[in-house]
Amino acid sequence: MAREESERSLVGFSAEVEGKGLKLRSEVVNGTYASSHRLAVGKVVRLGLAPKIAQGKSSVYVNGVKIGSDSKVSIAHGNNGRFSFVGVKGLWQRLGEESELELEINYQM
Repeated sequence: MAREESERSLVGFSAEVEGKGLKLRSEVVNGTYASSHRLAVGKVVRLGLAPKIAQGKSSVYVNGVKIGSDSKVSIAHGNNGRFSFVGVKGLWQRLGEESELELEINYQM
């Protein structure tokens, strides 16, 4: 049963490793519903990264704007043998708008 467009939003995510960074993009279809219900992304976890991630300093950018150290955004890194993960929490990115989250991560090969 299909619902009216005013009763749903569709958000697709894609991620890629680029250089020493990770980019996560969202594509939104009918963002009106998500915006009117104030739906947002608060936490992002990317699993299965091949290189081990150093516990060094990382930077977070949302739509090209660097998130300052005084914000509530925090980053967690870890690895389990061959694979690594990175997590970002404390975000408040609205789901009704297309966005790009970029992490600059210090890798050790």
